[in-house]
Amino acid sequence: MIKKRIKLFLFIFAVSAVSAVHSFSDEFDLQLKKVYPKIVTPSYGVQDNNYVFFEFYDPQYENAKLNIFSLDGYKVREIFSSQRIAKAGSLDWCFVWDCRDSKGAVINPGVYLYLFQSKNKNYNGTIIVAR
Repeated sequence: MIKKRIKLFLFIFAVSAVSAVHSFSDEFDLQLKKVYPKIVTPSYGVQDNNYVFFEFYDPQYENAKLNIFSLDGYKVREIFSSQRIAKAGSLDWCFVWDCRDSKGAVINPGVYLYLFQSKNKNYNGTIIVAR
């Protein structure tokens, strides 16, 4: 009876240790924290709603990149780690997409897909461009 309790205790301890290690390792991985706004209305000139911000936590300064695709699979824009913006006093970074394609032209209204990639993480979602 005592051996069964000890085994059960060791099993519970091992499971909790594994989950603690998992949550501890998450602190050192790149994480996409916030994408905003999800609906943009780009226009010519400088306005707040011309940009989409991709905030992420990157304690190891991984080579992250952001790809924007149209619904038909055409790659509209690619943003690399060298274009990231640091947020003061933290390990948070930001990619900024100005709703323009790789040639610098303002994109057409529609639904666009984003793929945020790093060494071992991928995040995706949608952005709506309206006028």
